[in-house]
Amino acid sequence: MDEVQRGNYQITPIKISEYIEENPPTTYVEVRTGAWNVANTSGYDFSQWEGTEKQRAAIEELWVTSREYHQLGKRIPEVEEHILKAETSCNLFWVMYRCT
Repeated sequence: MDEVQRGNYQITPIKISEYIEENPPTTYVEVRTGAWNVANTSGYDFSQWEGTEKQRAAIEELWVTSREYHQLGKRIPEVEEHILKAETSCNLFWVMYRCT
């Protein structure tokens, strides 16, 4: 996004709601619960995202850190960015996967 804002890419970010307003749907689809990367399960219950004991402990520590940060009432963009990145499931999977 930084590169887009600097004008280095010829694309314009748009909200999903704006896109739908400009390009209304012409057909309907049925979306079902499920997930990718499910090994031998259907992915219906998202059980693959339960994580290991270390991953669950890490997310608990992250939630505590996030709560404490937000209770301070200060805005520190760099801290917010690190917290948001850490909160993604990808971060917890790929980083913690190497730690198991």
